[in-house]
Amino acid sequence: MRTSINKIIVLILFVPFSGNLYALDTTKEENTCTYIGFKKGTESFGNCVLELVDRNKKTAAKNVAVATQADATKKPKNEPQVVGDGSSDDSTCQSYGFKPASSDYSSCRLQIDLAKQNAKQQQDIYQQQKAQYDEQVAAIDKQKAKERNMKQLEMGLRMMGGQSFQDSAMATARMPPLPQAPGPITQRITMPNGRGMTCTTVGTNTNCF
Repeated sequence: MRTSINKIIVLILFVPFSGNLYALDTTKEENTCTYIGFKKGTESFGNCVLELVDRNKKTAAKNVAVATQADATKKPKNEPQVVGDGSSDDSTCQSYGFKPASSDYSSCRLQIDLAKQNAKQQQDIYQQQKAQYDEQVAAIDKQKAKERNMKQLEMGLRMMGGQSFQDSAMATARMPPLPQAPGPITQRITMPNGRGMTCTTVGTNTNCF
């Protein structure tokens, strides 16, 4: 039994590395086992120390692996920072917290581009409709100008034919002619005594003498 304990102690105190023997400090593990209640020099004490050494080695190896993986995924300090193109759309997307070259940033720029395209399509439709409206108005104005020229010619011909300016204008405008106002109306009236009297009416005024 003493021999087995000595072998365990030897295993604890020395570990092979590259063909040489180096002292292994197990003070921490021994103190832990003593604190737990194991008695030094016993086989259970040796097993306790070996178990703790093995666990600490596994924990250390795990920590090294985690640190290595973190270093591999860590962005190199000298990696150039991705910046935007400096446009107003770039500033808008970055103001919402979207970083250039990220998927959210790309989606933001795409949505803005689509909104611009939609606005441009609506503006193009309006411009087409406005052009058609302007063409229709121009055609109407041209027809009106033509009609005015024809009426002016007709009016001139009527005046040359002897019509007055007023009659020619009304006829050209396709208005019915005004009724001719009566001139002075003169009437001879015989008084009760047999004498005669002449009355002249102009408009609503009548004068008798």
